[in-house]
Order: sequence, then structure tokens, then C-alpha cells
Amino acid sequence: MNFLLDTNIFIHLIRNSKLSQSIEERLQLWNPENKVYISAVTKGELLSFAKQSHWGDQKIKKLHELLTPTVCIPVNGDSPIMDAYADIDTYSQTKHKIFPYPAVFTARNMGKNDLWIAATAFLYGLPLLTSDNDFDHLHPHLIEVKKF
Repeated sequence: MNFLLDTNIFIHLIRNSKLSQSIEERLQLWNPENKVYISAVTKGELLSFAKQSHWGDQKIKKLHELLTPTVCIPVNGDSPIMDAYADIDTYSQTKHKIFPYPAVFTARNMGKNDLWIAATAFLYGLPLLTSDNDFDHLHPHLIEVKKF
């Protein structure tokens, strides 16, 4: 199976938290039959987080070990991801005229990085693994969210 990891999941994996152990037990992310993706935005967030948190050599090494088998999906100006970003943002603001809304839905402001991550999941049809509520309003209408 294919998965797109939110930044918070990747941080759990680096820390080898109980949550990450549970995810690995249930989904076997690193099984060769699975493919793990991240957005380039997630990679930037991870590198920034590592610098701001003054990670030592061991954590940096673990970060790069986990990044190596992942596929990093770029965000660039000539990509259909621009339209996907616009769709996710417009939907979140309850102004989209194409995608259906649930009966009770209110506008939500998403962080810009979360918009890019959601746009990546939307464009590539990847289930998004996360541990927060930032993407709940998009499930199941635009993306599949697997929350841990």
C-alpha cells in the first residue's frame, strides 16, 4: 500500500515513540510491498524542526535513514499541484462549486504547509497518515485521512 506521511508522523518515527511503534505494527510502513511518500514541504519542515531543536548527530542520522527510502514529491510552479492546492483551499473556505460538502460544514483556515501536504495527498490519491485534526474536514470527500 502507498502512504503519504504528515510531518508529525515522521517526527514520531524519528523518536521511535509508542505511536510510531503502533503505526509500524499495523501498517508495516517499511515493508517492501509498501511505498512511503512525503511532500517536499514535509522534508523542509523536518529539516527546520531538526535545526530549531538542535538535534544531535544520532537524531539527524535517524532522520536521513528514514528519508532515504521515502519518495519526496516536489512542489513546483509548473505542476498540477498548484491547482490541487487551490482546490483544497477553496474547499476549506466553503467556496468550491464542484466538490460536495457534508450537511454540517463550516469554513476552516488551514496552515499553508498543511494545504500543500493535503494537495499532495489529493493530487496523487494517497492516504494521509497524521496524528492531528488539521485534515479531518477533508476526509472522506477529498482525501483519505488515517489518524493515529
